[in-house]
Amino acid sequence: MLFTNKRSLKHRAMFKLKCMLRTHIGSNNEAYECCMQVEDDLGYRGFRLTKSLTKAAAQAFTVNLRVLVPKVLPIWELLRLD
Repeated sequence: MLFTNKRSLKHRAMFKLKCMLRTHIGSNNEAYECCMQVEDDLGYRGFRLTKSLTKAAAQAFTVNLRVLVPKVLPIWELLRLD
């Protein structure tokens, strides 16, 4: 797989991006607070990761799949899933 923005390498790419999706679940407080940039007592910046990070990631992944699956799978596969 080759991801590049160089047109000269276009012929070497094994996959072509068909569609892109961005999901924003920041309105959910648990998802918003699962990864925050904070300063510690000494003033060093770092990231605070909470236990809800995996839950928020799974939620975003599920939302993405609900939108992407109908765009990617053929009709007969969609009918088979229902």
